[in-house]
Amino acid sequence: MPFDSEFKKSEILELGTRRITPDIVNRVAQGEMAVKLSSRLRELMFRTHKILEKKVSSGMPIYGINLGVGYLSEMPVAGNQVDAFQERLILSHAVGVGEELSCEECRAIIFQSANSLSLGTSGVRPEVVNFLLELLNRDITPCVPSFGSVGSSGDLVPLAHIALSFLKKGYMIKEGKKRQTDEVLKEADLYPPTLLHKEGLALINGTHAMAGIGALEVERFSYLCNVADLVAACSMEALGVSTLPFNQAVMNFRPHPGQCRVAKNLIRFLKGSKAVNSSDRHQDAFSLRCTPQVHGAVRDTLDYAQSVLTVELNSCTDNPAIDPISGEIYTTGNFHGEPLAFVFDYLAIAAAELGSLSERRINNLLSGYASHLPLFLTPHPDSNTGYMIIQYTAVSLLGEMKVLARPASTDSFSLSLGKEDHVSMGWGAIRKLKRSLNNLEMVLALELLCAIQGINLRYPIKLGLHTDLVCRAVKGLILPVGVDSYHGDELKAVNSFLKNRNAIRELL
Repeated sequence: MPFDSEFKKSEILELGTRRITPDIVNRVAQGEMAVKLSSRLRELMFRTHKILEKKVSSGMPIYGINLGVGYLSEMPVAGNQVDAFQERLILSHAVGVGEELSCEECRAIIFQSANSLSLGTSGVRPEVVNFLLELLNRDITPCVPSFGSVGSSGDLVPLAHIALSFLKKGYMIKEGKKRQTDEVLKEADLYPPTLLHKEGLALINGTHAMAGIGALEVERFSYLCNVADLVAACSMEALGVSTLPFNQAVMNFRPHPGQCRVAKNLIRFLKGSKAVNSSDRHQDAFSLRCTPQVHGAVRDTLDYAQSVLTVELNSCTDNPAIDPISGEIYTTGNFHGEPLAFVFDYLAIAAAELGSLSERRINNLLSGYASHLPLFLTPHPDSNTGYMIIQYTAVSLLGEMKVLARPASTDSFSLSLGKEDHVSMGWGAIRKLKRSLNNLEMVLALELLCAIQGINLRYPIKLGLHTDLVCRAVKGLILPVGVDSYHGDELKAVNSFLKNRNAIRELL
């Protein structure tokens, strides 16, 4: 079946023709791009597979092919069991547990697996990568449990659940329904290639799961940084802060890139506003005055994480690996996830700080810090509690974020009877980051709800162009300030609004 006979995407990505970035992984995971293998990489893969074939035929002992894996790496595999060994590796490693990953996460992992294996250093045939790409392009997604990887020796367990597709085992999601893999593949007229030497090992080795999901979360965090700037600007209008600390001259005194970028965003969002600079305060609270410094440090951290991920996304993390030029087969440690584990932990710390500043701005909105706002944003604090408990929810979310900021990468365990005596725990780090960003989304929604109510209490007053658009969009989702009422539906609506990336990007 021709590559694009069923699926017409807005763009087709040809592996081997451009550098892979987190943004590309996100677009493929969302189904916005189809993917195919370039002729150059197809030829390279064929060449290195032939190199490996000759080495195996010569009787050369090679890890994971005619030798065992892990603690069994010195134990020969019987000659008549070499190919069957590849299937058995997949079956024995597919022991994940817990709730299943989302289809988008699985698609990101499949894409990164195909992308890394296509580099020609793993020795697998083009047919293996093409089958993975068919799953992507036909929107057929293997089911992958969320627990099992320790982020070293590759993401063995989650990758094994994807590799079960080659054996027609396990389960898949097709058109929103979970069904047995053999049924789905038969219906789709898809026939996976029989795995030859090393191809089973290559499918379960590498950091593809951490890198794939990491790319999605880094993209989400980048978006939330813009949301945080916009929400902070709304809080500043509600509180009437001074924008003098955001002046370009001030930024030039200490020109960290992220700090300068955030200050420019705030000035742009608040341009034309009569709500800011409306008090005689010259020293606003740190959570307001230092927004560029804190938000900016988060952005700089994110930039570093993106650079690490981009290297990882364009790397071979398999073991053993083949040099296509010399034909040399190398034992490697590139499957170790420490570079990713560190940045995921770092980002969890940054997310907690972004949430911490947001919670402090909520406190200022509720505290009467600005003389023109009533306590707890209610005109009648004598008989209403207003938004008092909004802060409690924010603190609850933030408290968990601080727990999630504890590094996973500082933990390690000795596995496979000591052969694999140090592991990165990077899979745990990316799972923590995902949970932390979920909480951050809601903390920002809580702040925006308070900020818009604060602005409502100051109306009529001229707002900045961008913040005025936000205010108009959100006002229709919330109840007007008055007597106490149920806020659950409002919170869900505001949170959904902030998750709508297309709508928010139009406001930036």
